[in-house]
Parts: sequence; structure tokens; C-alpha cells
Amino acid sequence: MVSGAVAPITSNPPVRVRYLIRGVASKETQEQSLDVLCKNGLAYDNLAVLLWNSFGTMSVLLKIITSAYRPLLSDGLTERAVTQVCNAIALFQCVASHPDTRIPFIRATMPVYLYPFLNTMSNERSYECLRITSLDVIGSLAK
Repeated sequence: MVSGAVAPITSNPPVRVRYLIRGVASKETQEQSLDVLCKNGLAYDNLAVLLWNSFGTMSVLLKIITSAYRPLLSDGLTERAVTQVCNAIALFQCVASHPDTRIPFIRATMPVYLYPFLNTMSNERSYECLRITSLDVIGSLAK
């Protein structure tokens, strides 16, 4: 993967999505890949299935989410970290709302990893974003 590149320009959306998903695992392209996948997630058919079934992607998303726990307790989350965690949670929502991945997502107890964001006491806008994004995942599961 080329350092700094988000995805090749291609007329084949599945190739672009797979490239972006691989980019989530790379430190050089992780932030950009997460951002593009979140902003354009609805345009990609079966993004949830690709996320769920791609090797290591869900564990990378979990790592991003859990890396915010300690700074969350000390009110030390940066705006950049909040954005990255919100993007990872938004991809969780994508997986939680798809009929083919919803049940495996629940069986893997993935929603449990969102509870720390629901228990924050801070009223800062960035923490509200984490709470609302986490609630969106739970709402997707309830539908």
C-alpha cells in the first residue's frame, strides 16, 4: 500500500472499498480510510459484510475504540482521537444495521465495548458525539 494514499481512482467501487478497508489496518492510511468509509459508507453496497468478513478489520476498530478508554477517564481525549473513535463507532453502526451481520455482531458482544462512552459525565461536545454515536449503534440493533 502506498504511504499517504487513501484509495486508487477506479471505476470499480468494490475495489475501492476493499482498498479503504485494508487502509484501516495501516497506521499511515488509517485516519483517512476511516474518514472516507464513514462519509461515503452508504454509497458502498455490502460495506458491513466486507467489514465484518475482512481479516482483522473488526479487531482494528475495537483497538481504536478501546484506546480511548483511559483518556476518557481523565478527560484527556483530543479532538482528533474523538473523531477517529466516532468514525470507528460509525462503522460499528454500519455492521450493526445490516441484516447479514447484525446477529454475528450481537453474538460477538460488540455493543459492550460502547458502554464506557455512555457512562461519561462530561458535557463537552466531543464527549456528546461519542455518546450519540454509541447510542446510534444500539438504536440500529433495536430496529
